[in-house]
Amino acid sequence: GASHNVGVFDSWQMSAADVERRTEWVRHTWTQIEPLTRGQYVNLAATDDRETRVHAAYGDNYPRLAALKKRYDPNNLFRLNANIKPA
Repeated sequence: GASHNVGVFDSWQMSAADVERRTEWVRHTWTQIEPLTRGQYVNLAATDDRETRVHAAYGDNYPRLAALKKRYDPNNLFRLNANIKPA
């Protein structure tokens, strides 16, 4: 298992220029750290690449989980998480 949990966070005033600059700083910082990790806790994945990370987290199990999601949650009611879309 993982021995550490690292987060990259920032806060800012909501001017458009500041948001873009700070968001880019977080992304850049994460790209420097990510190669040193063994992956990412899927529930903390950034929203701009969450779907890619969800697929990576479940690997070969993703299609089976998507089929289960289609059976038990076809309307994707439970989607405010690291969502697996119904098949």
